[in-house]
Amino acid sequence: MNVAARGVLQISGLVVAGSLLMLGATQPGSAERVITIVSLTVGLLVIAATIVLSRYGRRVLAVIRRDKAEKSSRRTSSIQEDQ
Repeated sequence: MNVAARGVLQISGLVVAGSLLMLGATQPGSAERVITIVSLTVGLLVIAATIVLSRYGRRVLAVIRRDKAEKSSRRTSSIQEDQ
């Protein structure tokens, strides 16, 4: 996992942890409770999106590397055939 994804996960985790702590300290129906629930939801969504995009990006990079390796092996085999 790259540094940016790890940083986003840490910040989002801090938001989620703070929201969970504030959830018990706020009164139901108050504006503070609504903000706490919204920040908890956004934090969880950011964590989920980061994990999904990180895994998707890893697969895309693997495909790109595999294609480059296949192209380079084709070039070396065609050069050897020409000689």
